[in-house]
Amino acid sequence: MSNAVGRTVLFTCVVLMACGQVTTTNTALVAVEKQEPVYRDPLYKKVNKQIMDNVYSGITGFGVVSPQEKAFIEKGYSTKKTSIYGEIPYDSLQVILDNERFGPNDIFYDLGSGVGKVVTQVYLNTPVKKAVGIELSGSRHAGAVKMLKNFKQTDAYNDRKRNGKTKRTLAFAQQDFLKANINDATIIYMCSTCFPPELMTGLIKKFQKINRQGLRIITLKVLPDYENNGFRFERSYKLPMSWSKQGNVSAVYVYSYVGDVFK
Repeated sequence: MSNAVGRTVLFTCVVLMACGQVTTTNTALVAVEKQEPVYRDPLYKKVNKQIMDNVYSGITGFGVVSPQEKAFIEKGYSTKKTSIYGEIPYDSLQVILDNERFGPNDIFYDLGSGVGKVVTQVYLNTPVKKAVGIELSGSRHAGAVKMLKNFKQTDAYNDRKRNGKTKRTLAFAQQDFLKANINDATIIYMCSTCFPPELMTGLIKKFQKINRQGLRIITLKVLPDYENNGFRFERSYKLPMSWSKQGNVSAVYVYSYVGDVFK
């Protein structure tokens, strides 16, 4: 079986599995047969949204406060004195994924990953080699672990375990992300809206030590003193978030590591 035919069959099976009566369109099949990246196909992304809805059924990060999170707040790691939880919606994150073009050699981390929705969407909708969520809250981490157990029981997970001959990884860790080993990262995402200045400063120092040309940081808060820490501002997005009132958007900033070019 040719690669083009194989990918067509796989794509058709995923559509039928996730959406029941959904029928693949000629346009979608032609795109796959031309070996254009399936990750860019709107129908593929629609199917994956349904997969996420299914595996996250009954799992939420809202309204959850764990002892670890209370300790996090007490350390001054949040600008708020109470538990604050928010998410970037599927469609908003997809705007970023469509434009940033994560590749098969990329290694993605979400720092403060909650129940892991960003990590799971990245795993489904991009060819990254490794996607990892790091979350301090035991309750929210447990939600991510439960989702992963659900996901591993689906054909969709088995279909995506490899990208050609390359084994792919989807994982979650309960840990203080300031202490986590993320030295293999090529892309880091942070829903950093409530991160205080001290935490943002600690994080950019941590990112600088990775010392990888092209390392991308995607953050909801501006990186402090980024040029003196070897980063270059690339672009920003204005996107709705879970906390956005109708018509409102939040900024998402993208930086890349360029070393001492500014010195």
